[in-house]
Amino acid sequence: MGIAVARRASHLGDRRIRMTAAVAGAESVVARSEMATTAIDGPSAASHVIPERLWMLLNAVSRGLDSLWARLGKPYSIHQQPLPTASSELMEVPTVPVVVQVNGRTRGLVQLAPSASEADALRAAREVDAARDILDGAALERVIYVPRRIVNLVTTRA
Repeated sequence: MGIAVARRASHLGDRRIRMTAAVAGAESVVARSEMATTAIDGPSAASHVIPERLWMLLNAVSRGLDSLWARLGKPYSIHQQPLPTASSELMEVPTVPVVVQVNGRTRGLVQLAPSASEADALRAAREVDAARDILDGAALERVIYVPRRIVNLVTTRA
């Protein structure tokens, strides 16, 4: 199955699927090696055979990665490149989804800034059509706001 996925991925040019197939292949090699060597020579033999087979698989995957790296026109080997550094700008999100509940039942979803205050969340929650219908004939008793997660409006019928 892994070989078929790898061939199809190669045909499509999707490297992520190819790598997934390689990892699945590695897991399969380990499982088969454990079963075969344990059945024939006992459990201690598996500890010698598995590392050798994984090393062969690593060598094949490594050469494939270097080949792809070279096709991109990058310097010598991907294995000698520094790891990418995290950028705080890329990790920031402009809005987050916040669930709107009225009396514990989900009525909608609003997009709010991560730093939104309770007042901002309440204002946005009142704009949700399903929540507005319920809030029209009721008095707002309590607002439970968990930033970046949920705003729950608890009402009492007037």
